[in-house]
Amino acid sequence: MKIKVVEVVFYDVENDNGWFQFDARKLKEIKTLKAYGILVHRDEDWVVLSFTHNPGAADWCGSLAIPTKIVRSVRILKSTEV
Repeated sequence: MKIKVVEVVFYDVENDNGWFQFDARKLKEIKTLKAYGILVHRDEDWVVLSFTHNPGAADWCGSLAIPTKIVRSVRILKSTEV
């Protein structure tokens, strides 16, 4: 099995739970985040990372599922066989 350690850059999600006046200029201020982990799955809808892998049982521990529509980039940092 090939393991890929990746960096995923994605848009942060903005939330406001009070009254506000919409200003489209603020959308340009939305920040990007970076996540690092083992690439478990990637398709047209999702990029899924894990933080721990048990190759003997093919199990994963800890996950982060990021919708592809908010992903800016996925960069492979390391690729290895296990």
